[in-house]
Amino acid sequence: MSSIQNCNKKEILQVDHLRIEYPTRKGVLVPVDDISFSVREGEILAIVGESGAGKSMSGMAIINLLEPPGEIARGNVVLNGRRIDNLPAQAMQKVRGGEIGVIFQDPLTSLNPLFTIGKQLVQTITTHTDLSAFKAKKRAVELLNEVGISGADSHFDSYPHEFSGGMRQRVVIALALCAGPKLIIADEPTTALDVSIQAQILSLLKTLCREHQTAIILITHDMGVVRKMADRVAVMYAGRIVEVGSVDAIIKDAKHPYTSGLMKCIPNIGSTVENLHHIAGSMPRLLEIPTGCAFHPRCSMMKERCRTERPELIPLEENHEAACLLFDKERTDA
Repeated sequence: MSSIQNCNKKEILQVDHLRIEYPTRKGVLVPVDDISFSVREGEILAIVGESGAGKSMSGMAIINLLEPPGEIARGNVVLNGRRIDNLPAQAMQKVRGGEIGVIFQDPLTSLNPLFTIGKQLVQTITTHTDLSAFKAKKRAVELLNEVGISGADSHFDSYPHEFSGGMRQRVVIALALCAGPKLIIADEPTTALDVSIQAQILSLLKTLCREHQTAIILITHDMGVVRKMADRVAVMYAGRIVEVGSVDAIIKDAKHPYTSGLMKCIPNIGSTVENLHHIAGSMPRLLEIPTGCAFHPRCSMMKERCRTERPELIPLEENHEAACLLFDKERTDA
């Protein structure tokens, strides 16, 4: 999907200057620090980065599922024109599952082992819609068929442990779609699956996105998944977005040194290399995030000012931004 097509779509979600804090005895941890992004209907936005970058925390903040004592310290989350980050717990519960569907990486943690698949689907549908139990059951069977579970009627009274990993993930996707949400947050949805099942699940998600015009926030560290799935990509490092742009711009013409390093770490089929590229060092701990640009201790292009000046996202081309002082022409010229 082109950026022009996306611009004509309705904006489903807007996250503005989101900051998450965890107060501890050693100080306040900031796993997500002043991030802003949006997603439109029918669009797949991938949020990528190493473990600890703040990807999953951002997704959990949107649906108000932060682990205590974590809290949104600043910023706001707007869904379909309505602010939701300050909603009471009961109102947020209706949004979560109703207006926003969620797919977690481990389907076993998303499904109750004590209830049948059918009962869980029917309960979710009746909670978030006005359908009767009879119509909810009919809808549940339709959903199971839609996500590729053949013989849905015969599986309706089965328990989660009776399904394979791929089948369980399909059920989780059906649960996420129960109330017809306009946004789905998929947090590493294929990590626990083998490669062939991964491809099926990703294809299913993309098809559902196109057919229902459902927006998807895909949280992942797998750039291969991003290449297949995403329309736009936001790259996170140490709690901040360091680059955002179309999937082609990020993969073929990455600007930020961190993003460029990630791209070089992906081996190309057919090419011969002695050693795979790697980014030196590791993601900083939350209490040890460097001043200035957080990536500067690992950056091969680091300048002295990178130690003290914190870069903001700078527009480079149409719908492409990077938070790097290399592109801050005004300050560089000065």
